[in-house]
Amino acid sequence: MPGPARVKIDTKPNHTVITKTDNMLGRYDCLWAIFGVDPETGKEGLMATFDAATWTAQPLVTGEEEKVDIMVVAAQTQIKGSGYTARLVKFSRREDLREIR
Repeated sequence: MPGPARVKIDTKPNHTVITKTDNMLGRYDCLWAIFGVDPETGKEGLMATFDAATWTAQPLVTGEEEKVDIMVVAAQTQIKGSGYTARLVKFSRREDLREIR
């Protein structure tokens, strides 16, 4: 199973350099994401977990179906008692827009 992406953050603002890509699985045909839903407005926002060890947010998005249940548990933990709901969404229509080099 692939490990987490190894990303080096450069000192320049808004500049991320991927130094190792052992997390690539091949071609993704669909993505799953979890959105938090505001109970008052119905607006959605992409949910993320916070990794205290690295001080980074990890969006609840995956291209691997076997990881969906893990994301659902993370979302349930976050929204418990908040009044918010979460929506699991599957994006399955792929359109390659351009290759960036």
